[in-house]
Amino acid sequence: MDTNLIFDLGLHKGEDSEFYLKKGFRVVGVEASEELCRISRVALKKYIDNGQMRIVNCAVGDKDGDTISFYKNTSISVWGTVDINWAKRNEMFGAQSIREQVRTVRLDTLIRKFGMPYYMKIDIEGTDLLAIRQLTGLHERPKYLSIESEKISWQKLLDECSVLKTLGYTNFKIINQKYIQQQKCPEISLEGQFVHHVFKEGSSGLFGGELPGKWMTLEECIKTYRRLFRMYRLFGDYGYFNNKFCKSILHKMRIGYPDVGWYDTHATF
Repeated sequence: MDTNLIFDLGLHKGEDSEFYLKKGFRVVGVEASEELCRISRVALKKYIDNGQMRIVNCAVGDKDGDTISFYKNTSISVWGTVDINWAKRNEMFGAQSIREQVRTVRLDTLIRKFGMPYYMKIDIEGTDLLAIRQLTGLHERPKYLSIESEKISWQKLLDECSVLKTLGYTNFKIINQKYIQQQKCPEISLEGQFVHHVFKEGSSGLFGGELPGKWMTLEECIKTYRRLFRMYRLFGDYGYFNNKFCKSILHKMRIGYPDVGWYDTHATF
């Protein structure tokens, strides 16, 4: 494992990578969108020039060198996805997509090329599970790993937990991404160099030893998600009350529609 290396899967505009780079880590950023890669190359030019940052313009897929459809969201760039079901969900919320063809690369191929990272952030809109499954054939794992957790299918959430367990992860934190902008870097740095950093909306935030909260067992993690899924079933993307009629009733009663948010699962040994 390279203790100075981080993988940023779902680079977007480089918001997370900028934080890791400022802390002194080397970063490999993977992003399917060619447009977002261009934006990141401009934003992170000084780190690319000094060799601290590498950008791979590909989607994580089952095979190296294939081409697949990428649904570029025309309204919310972070919602770009190769998962047609996620693209349909986005359309349900009025965010249309344009289909583009992108090249694929396997995660284990990237690791063999660049090394095993200390921390791996995975936020690739619907295909996080596909990525972590590709770690199973390797002889080591990142010390810290995070994924954007499933929030529609309970079985898929259990599948995520099962794969993390198979990979050997035993400690977990569930981080509400709604409050990332409120996170503050600890004054005594526990990961890399200390930096003053303001986290942007949609970024992944702190990682590793600097994460807030207490580490949980897998059983505690699943129990917490069971409670969260009760809220998802009522107020989530496909929740029972997520319709115009129920929302209008709540509005008349001067009750705001609950924002159930979304969560990242962080794992370590």
